[in-house]
Amino acid sequence: MFFALGLTTGNLLAQSYLKVMSFNIRMSMANDSLNAWPLRRGASERMLQLERPALLGMQEVCPDQVEYLDSVLPQYRRLGVGREDGIADGEMMAIYFDTTLFDLEDWGSFWLSNTPNVPSLGWDAACKRTCTWAVLLLRQSGRRLLFLDTHLDHVGVVAREQEVRQIADSIQSLVVRQDLGEKPIVLLTADFNTGAANRIFKPLKFILNEARENAPVSDHEYTYNGFGRVQTVAEHKLQNPEEDYDDKVIIDHIFYSNVQPLTFRALREDYGAPFISDHFPVVFEVKLP
Repeated sequence: MFFALGLTTGNLLAQSYLKVMSFNIRMSMANDSLNAWPLRRGASERMLQLERPALLGMQEVCPDQVEYLDSVLPQYRRLGVGREDGIADGEMMAIYFDTTLFDLEDWGSFWLSNTPNVPSLGWDAACKRTCTWAVLLLRQSGRRLLFLDTHLDHVGVVAREQEVRQIADSIQSLVVRQDLGEKPIVLLTADFNTGAANRIFKPLKFILNEARENAPVSDHEYTYNGFGRVQTVAEHKLQNPEEDYDDKVIIDHIFYSNVQPLTFRALREDYGAPFISDHFPVVFEVKLP
């Protein structure tokens, strides 16, 4: 194991608190009737303006959604490529970061496949999948961190297992290549399409901690809502105690290393539309050295 897990401790003179968000925005091209993107985009913007995350990882962002978000989030810079051509075609795994807090040092994208440097389909996946990463410098403290955002395949069982392994390997490689030190700050947001207890996460949990599990104040409810067609975890388990329901509905996670976890929660408030997506955004608040 190449770097240490755990919290940075000590009576430091200054501490930085960051809010990290993962949000599957639901692709605009879907035929969602009363939940179509034009009817919920204002509410999505309102949520983002109210929460004002320092770091935002988004999934399923289509070109028209990228254009809209770029126009209403002037304080943020956006990173990412379209998964179909590596430029702008198709869904984007988009990173937004607050430019008043961070300076960008480096960034890139890779495909979750055996040919990560070119647009490609991996294993038994139904779709091309990408991971976007950025090395950011915190202006206040001078600390550097690695932030990644991705979306595992929703169909391919082999693909999801291999995608997690590839992401874990890529994190280790980036930490070394970017000279982030022995205790690097790493934050990973994603729609993993899998419950965090699933065995596929073993390579990732070897190097990172899971926010929902470790935050002192935490939300263990579902994150996939299906635009209101999903039962709560408690309701479903009363009726189907043997079914692994978490693997179907608690699928949006944040992983981290070398920060102090404070709170983890899913955002279920009313922002002016019945649902801002078929997923609830999840927010992780941390203390940085």
